[in-house]
This record gives sequence, structure tokens and C-alpha cells, in this order.
Amino acid sequence: MFLAVALIISGLKTFGVPLDSLIKQIPEKKTVSSFRSSLSSSYIIQKNFNQNDIRDFLFVSNTDYYYKVTREKFIQSYHFKANLGYIKYLDSIWYKYSDGWKINVLFNENRSKNITHSYSLDVSSQFLNTYKYYTSIHENSSKQWRGGFLNPAILNFSYNVSFNIWDESSILLGLSSIRIATKPRYENAIEPKEPFAKTSNAYVLATYGMSGQVNIFSQKIAENTTWDNNSGFFVNGISKSQVNFDFQNTFTCKFLKYLQFRVDTHIIYDPLASLRLQYDQEFLMGVFIEKRK
Repeated sequence: MFLAVALIISGLKTFGVPLDSLIKQIPEKKTVSSFRSSLSSSYIIQKNFNQNDIRDFLFVSNTDYYYKVTREKFIQSYHFKANLGYIKYLDSIWYKYSDGWKINVLFNENRSKNITHSYSLDVSSQFLNTYKYYTSIHENSSKQWRGGFLNPAILNFSYNVSFNIWDESSILLGLSSIRIATKPRYENAIEPKEPFAKTSNAYVLATYGMSGQVNIFSQKIAENTTWDNNSGFFVNGISKSQVNFDFQNTFTCKFLKYLQFRVDTHIIYDPLASLRLQYDQEFLMGVFIEKRK
């Protein structure tokens, strides 16, 4: 192997090819990564007009990891977001407050242009099992399984036109998208129309349509304020059961070194789960871990 390398180098010298110019032609590789994590807790005391007390503990964790590789002709980026939280009512059981993860993989060609074409893969699901709890008239409690890891889950692969608005941000319009979704299957669950496949615990659905995606990562909008947005939609018809969107937006204000104030907004419309909007608004202030390189 060393002999072959020596022969190649000597051959380049013989033909008068300067080695320095060849090294300069090798595409420069540039990587950017960011890791952010937080853990928050609260103790809540509530009392309504009937003088009924509600006391609970709340624990929520969030993780956000971003990795980007830039070369002369393309960009690859990987984005992972996850959250997990539990609420504990005094003299009662633990309830899952939030549970979800999302992976976004983006391959963007011709990075020097503002409008390019790209390929994206999005996968989202949850970590742990979900249960619905029942209490009988005799105060006997029971639970029924309603979901688990990769059930429900969504996988979306699309070919996009990309609008590269900032260095770390883009807007994608998926002209051709394939979407595969799983829905939990349990007793008395409503079966979706024309499922692609069935298992003992899930319905599998496959659809083809158009999608869109917004990827804004730590965009600075003020001296100590950044903006993050990781949202998307999928459409394969004109009806309330053929539209799906997931809006995730965060504004972060940094104080001192580790203290941050965050405003997180999360809105989901998923007709497989419900025809109503699911909404979560959080105002967080605390110590956050962030590492960039």
C-alpha cells in the first residue's frame, strides 16, 4: 500500500502536477454541533371555589442536539429533539405529562445557492408506554394501554425545494412526500379507513402527498435572544382528515452564563389522534446546559 502511494506521488511529480494545488481542491469539511439540555421541576398547590385542594409535583426534561456537516457541494444536518416529563399527585399515582422524540435528517445539495433541492427524512414517536386510567364506583383503579415506543409513530420522506434563508436555517417545500404512520390498536379503538397493514397492537397507514418544513436553529434576533422553530405539515387532500401539522417554536433569552428564560409553544393537529388542536404553552426559567463547537 505504501509502495502504491509512493508511485502515485512520484507520478504526479513527473507530470508536473503541484501537490499543493491538489490539496486545495479537496473539498473543505466543516462541522457544527450543538447540545442543549434542561431539567425542571415544580411543586404546585391549587384550591378551587369548592375548597378542594390539588397538590402535585412536576418534573420535565428536554434535550436538543444538532449536528451539521458542510462540504463544497452539499450539506448534511441531523437534528434530534426529545422531552419526557411526569406529574405526581399527592396520595395518587404518577402520570406521564410529556413524552416524545423527533429526528430530522436533511441532505441539501449546492449549498452556495439560496434556492436548491434537498431530501429529508423525519421520524417521530415516544419513549414509554401510555395508559388511560379508570376508577370504578367502588374506587378501584385500572388502566388500559394506549401507546408505546414507535406506536404511534410517523415517518416522512420527501424531495424538496429548499429556500436557504440563513446559514443554519431553511424552509422546505416537499413536492413529493411519502408518509408512513402507525396508530395504536386496542379494544374499542376506531379503525382508520383503508389501513395499509395491521398488527396485534397497531394499524399501519401509508399515504402520498405534499409536505412542508421549517428549520430555524438558534437564529439570533436580539443581543441575548435566539429563535428556534422546527415545524412541518403534510397534506394529501382537501378535508380535515387529510391535513396534519406540528408547530414547535421557542424563544430563548440568556442571562449571565447559564440562566435562561424560554417561551416554548407546541401546537399539533393530528386527525389520527383527534380532530381538535393539541396545545402546549410553557414559560421556563432556570439553569440550562448548552455546548457548541
